[in-house]
Amino acid sequence: MAEYAAIIIAAVSAAASVGAAASSAVQQNKSAKHNADMQRKLATEKENANVRAKASLRLKMKQQLSTQRATAAAKGVSLDSDTSLSIFEGTELSNQFEEEQLDYNTASQASSLRSNAGLARFEGRNNAISTGISGGGKFLADGYTVGSKWYNKTKSK
Repeated sequence: MAEYAAIIIAAVSAAASVGAAASSAVQQNKSAKHNADMQRKLATEKENANVRAKASLRLKMKQQLSTQRATAAAKGVSLDSDTSLSIFEGTELSNQFEEEQLDYNTASQASSLRSNAGLARFEGRNNAISTGISGGGKFLADGYTVGSKWYNKTKSK
């Protein structure tokens, strides 16, 4: 009777092992999906922050141009003179360069985050599959043990 109990315990252990592996695989996949979603959300937040930063930069440039025009006018310099126009154009070009730099950096960061999101999702699926295969292998090994014990028990009768 004790031998049957050992066989039943081994069978229950094998089933529990498969259940644990399946549960772990599901959790790994959920975790990977969550991480991927967070990476994509962060990429979108970076892009939104870029829009706000560019708007702030444009406002700063307009204020700077207004100050330059007011200073030139107060000093009696014609706002249509080549010197004044050159200064104003330089301010606008500097602003344009800063905006392009913001766009480039944001695009680079967002692309990296989205790539990482794809990799996280892929890695989660691979880990889940690997855990499932490992659990299946454990089940087969335990099944062989249970079968061997059963066979030896029935053979010895």
